Amino acid sequence: MKTLFSLFSILIMIGMTGCATTNLQTQAKMTRTITLMPDQLNEKKVYLRVTGTEASKIELEEPLKKALIERGVFLTSSEEANFYLHINTLFADNLKEAANLNAALLGGAAAGAIATVNNSGGNSILIGVGVALAMGVADRALADETYRAVINIALSERNKNTSTATEWSRSQETRLLIEAVRMNLNLEEAKPIMEQKASYQIAEIFK
Repeated sequence: MKTLFSLFSILIMIGMTGCATTNLQTQAKMTRTITLMPDQLNEKKVYLRVTGTEASKIELEEPLKKALIERGVFLTSSEEANFYLHINTLFADNLKEAANLNAALLGGAAAGAIATVNNSGGNSILIGVGVALAMGVADRALADETYRAVINIALSERNKNTSTATEWSRSQETRLLIEAVRMNLNLEEAKPIMEQKASYQIAEIFK
């Protein structure tokens, strides 16, 4: 019953969305904050690994390297680093590409892309958008072009209590949501926006 109510609410919300956004709107939000103490930042030697799924249309490695260096981070090998930063882009694309009638079969990246940043109601939102499209209200429901990136961030610190050079302490993890919304926004415009905002948010961990 709760799921049915949520779905009904989503459909009402989608159906009432009739005004397109003419000014670019962006947001960036993490599910939780990764915090480093001042003594941990005495040496910012980082081993960076950047990966992504097939559902990602952004390239973070170069802009992220630049943002980290600007914050005094020294990028080095795993043997010399005191931090291991793994960035994995789960999804980065136009939501219309994910929220089609076949999206319910995809799960994973598509469902995560439609889901809210705290992962609540993700399946309901995915189904809601799919039903809206099936009902032929896509022109009103998705008048804006919405690009979203869902990025997993894992930061580990070298374990100082072991002689093993590659052993890392338990990582702090979070997910970063980047969103860019505007009428007629295309991938060529949205891609550098998402890359820049994501790189800035990630690099801020080491400020």
